[in-house]
Amino acid sequence: MVEVARLPAGCTTDDIVEANERDGGVIVDGWLAPGLLQRFNAE
Repeated sequence: MVEVARLPAGCTTDDIVEANERDGGVIVDGWLAPGLLQRFNAE
């Protein structure tokens, strides 16, 4: 099973790029404001 890194919203761009290159994707917790995320999910 592939592991995808979960990073906090305050991480650096370098952290995101590194995890994305290593894992092929990355989850950044808290990156979108809750209201924006609700609208995104509703669409």
